[in-house]
Amino acid sequence: MFFRYIFLSIFVTASFLYSTDEQKNPPRWSGFTIGINLGALVNATRAKVHPKAYFHERHDTPYHFDNAAFTGGVVLGGSYQISRFVGGLFTDFNYTMLNRTNAFHLHIPYDSPVPLIESLKQKIPWFGTLRPRIGIGFKEFQVFLTGGLAYGQVRTQTIILNENTWYTGSKKKIQMGWTAGGGIEHSFYEHWSFLVEYLYVSLGSQHYKATSSSNEDPGAYFTARYKTPFHCFRVGLNYKL
Repeated sequence: MFFRYIFLSIFVTASFLYSTDEQKNPPRWSGFTIGINLGALVNATRAKVHPKAYFHERHDTPYHFDNAAFTGGVVLGGSYQISRFVGGLFTDFNYTMLNRTNAFHLHIPYDSPVPLIESLKQKIPWFGTLRPRIGIGFKEFQVFLTGGLAYGQVRTQTIILNENTWYTGSKKKIQMGWTAGGGIEHSFYEHWSFLVEYLYVSLGSQHYKATSSSNEDPGAYFTARYKTPFHCFRVGLNYKL
């Protein structure tokens, strides 16, 4: 549903610009581009922790990471315009401050007087994309859709305290995924342009065991699974070479 609103807004904007733009415009979007961007990430990660071995009840309640954080990065790319149609290929690399720790108290079995304490940590220090872009160019504006490859480093850690026994597990990995979105770009002074862009980014999932070094619980462990999508809202300043 969210994507529908994004794409509908882009379509309405393009229709309005087409109706108000001059009918004949020389190409002005062709060329190579460098730029910077700043914005916010809204986390949409979902995590599940499952007890295994001697635990008799299955617990699979999803945990939601819904925090927001700053992001900033650089972009390189190139576009070529034929009539009103603009095609291009862009890549960007971005630093993020997406970092969150969630703590929960659970009872497994559910009538147990002693709760489990779970601490779930996630950090995405950076991500990048490589994506084609297609758009419609006007005298001063370009409306575009984009999508392609996404990659980034994802760090997660799961810590569980069951009475006096600690279970821990973690993973740090560069993961591959996909991205899709769109935006509008405004050319305001010779080689300079300003854009507003939205991207949905999915960096796949992580799956691992949280185990204990205690001899009292041989073979007992928890499995942790993290799915790591997020929303990226940002503005950019580009210079066309």
